Amino acid sequence: MMSDMVQPQTSLEIQNYKCLADLKLETVGRLNLIAGKNNVGKTTLLEAVSIWASFPDPAAIFKIMDRREEPLSELELVQCFLKYFCGEACKISLFQHSISISPPGQSLPAAGTDDPPWQDFRGANNSRNAEFFSISSSRTSATYELTLDTKTSAYVGRFSQPYPSVHIPHLPCRMINGVELDPTTLRSLWDSTSALPAEDTLIELLQILDPKIRKVTLATSGGKASPKVRLLNDDELSPISRFGDGLSRLFNLGLVLVNCKGGLLLVDEIENGLHHSLFPKLWKFLFEACRRLNITLFATTHSHDAAVSFSRAAAADTDALGILTRLEQRKSGIVAVQFTEQEAYIAAEEGLEVR
Repeated sequence: MMSDMVQPQTSLEIQNYKCLADLKLETVGRLNLIAGKNNVGKTTLLEAVSIWASFPDPAAIFKIMDRREEPLSELELVQCFLKYFCGEACKISLFQHSISISPPGQSLPAAGTDDPPWQDFRGANNSRNAEFFSISSSRTSATYELTLDTKTSAYVGRFSQPYPSVHIPHLPCRMINGVELDPTTLRSLWDSTSALPAEDTLIELLQILDPKIRKVTLATSGGKASPKVRLLNDDELSPISRFGDGLSRLFNLGLVLVNCKGGLLLVDEIENGLHHSLFPKLWKFLFEACRRLNITLFATTHSHDAAVSFSRAAAADTDALGILTRLEQRKSGIVAVQFTEQEAYIAAEEGLEVR
């Protein structure tokens, strides 16, 4: 799972993860826009890619659970795991590398019941009933006890079980869900960014919204990190929040982008906080930046304008493959309908629905 695996013209396959029973994207490009109606698995697809990229570290799984379910007991944690990875083992394949997640097989009592009590599963004399899950590939596997202690250890990168004997470096992978980044992540990413040429790339992205921006920095005021920018012919720095959600969204996107070199960038609902008029310039920037930084991008959208402008940018850029994928709910399950760059461009120009 090295960075040289991040290249266009591969495929993505997801089996038995949440609502995606058997989804296959025949083609994965340098930039991939995932469109579709609500509840067709767009965010779920991004989650699956993040799990694949973190192999064999289970932290991505626990973070997804906490963001959506917040299990506060071991019973809730196991029930949540079984809901996400139900039935047969989950399989996720990307860049010719597959991983599998095997869920625990022990049947569990319903939440809030005492028959049998949860202590029977966690008691010292019933260790054989402890819940375990495994993450494996053709090269190695790791088994983890499904407990709150394991979840805590995963967050800080410390495990009670022995780590796999075959060490596989993590592929750089970051996911953006909202307009704001938490303060710890913000500071950590900035500390890796405040040097050329990463800072130049970040400024270039911000200039899409305001061409007068000449400098960007992360100031600390009252213990809180505050992004600030300096405009042309202005001696003072101004808080980025003064310019609205759009500039904050671009700042966070750029900050994550320059810290994903050689890896994967996952952006959920890329249109959030951005006016549709920005997208032609934004996609042009992203095609160039992802190629330069060797990044594979997956983004989701509900926006027709975002999909149309993506199609036009993909057709105009001859050096980086851009693939538009629409997820659809059918009787057989959720399926992927993919457009070649030319097909997406023609559909967009003819005013056909590409979401």
